[in-house]
Amino acid sequence: MKNAKAVVRLAKAWMFARFGKIRPVILAHIVTYKCNMRCRYCEYWRYRVEEMPWREIEKMLREAAELGIAVYTATGGEPLLWKHTSSTLTKARDLGFYTMLATNGLLLKGKKLDADMISVSLDTLKRDRYKSVTGVDALERVKEAIIWASERYDVCLNAVLYGENVDEIENLVRFADECGVYITFEPVSPYFEGCPSLSKGEMREAAGRILELKKEFKNILNTRCYLELVRSGGRFRCLSNLLVRVNPDGEVVSPCYELDYIRAGDVREGLKNVIKSENYMKGVEMAKSCSRSCYLLCYAEPSLIFSNLRCTLGFLKETLERSVRSPRKRQQR
Repeated sequence: MKNAKAVVRLAKAWMFARFGKIRPVILAHIVTYKCNMRCRYCEYWRYRVEEMPWREIEKMLREAAELGIAVYTATGGEPLLWKHTSSTLTKARDLGFYTMLATNGLLLKGKKLDADMISVSLDTLKRDRYKSVTGVDALERVKEAIIWASERYDVCLNAVLYGENVDEIENLVRFADECGVYITFEPVSPYFEGCPSLSKGEMREAAGRILELKKEFKNILNTRCYLELVRSGGRFRCLSNLLVRVNPDGEVVSPCYELDYIRAGDVREGLKNVIKSENYMKGVEMAKSCSRSCYLLCYAEPSLIFSNLRCTLGFLKETLERSVRSPRKRQQR
């Protein structure tokens, strides 16, 4: 992680966590629900709300920085459909955040963005399968965008695993490696009728295969702790308050969308006030006793890293190894 302020904020949050005081480290901002795809495991594109004006977003970012939040993620829907995405990322970086953009890649090529990491959704390398799951015949266009972005940004592919694509894990890892980009995997979380699914057996087998591939391919960003957890079918203590999730209209939900979440408040009431509110903390307690055994990356990985010293040390070891290798890799492009 190249942003010094973000590193300091993360270190402080980790120290607080060691003494039992969990502070938020990630601001996950769904900037818009609008999307130019119709993915079968997502319903956001169906939602319609009034999006926050820029002045309110700037205020939210300043408050988040004052609270010591280290990472800002612009997500969606498709964030590149929203007119303020570029200026929001720039403002976030100026305020010391490590900035991330989560995109489907359709509009990525040619964009100039202040993003420390760009995450591109890519679940398959098969044209018919891609069209079936996204509703768009655009695989080659997205692959071109990934190759273009790999020469300008740190890029990580994110593959959601479901029953139809578990046979492509190795091919996806190899494609990412050939492009000089990272990759993460996470099992699909079916939360509505008709959503693709993944059996427990398939999920555990997939995690085992990724662990084996991780020995050869150093571009897999999933931690060993996370993959071992999924392979074992185990549970983890979800520290949902490490992540503050904000909807396009400013609503904050707690703990996540996988449960019957609580509307904790609105960022325009003051971000600090919301995360200290009774409703927000009710959601946090719900997450701690959650029995769903979900493996959402945005909750599972931070929870493991901030609560388990072995996972922390493993994460730091892998991060340091990548920081040594990545400059050489970029020079080879």
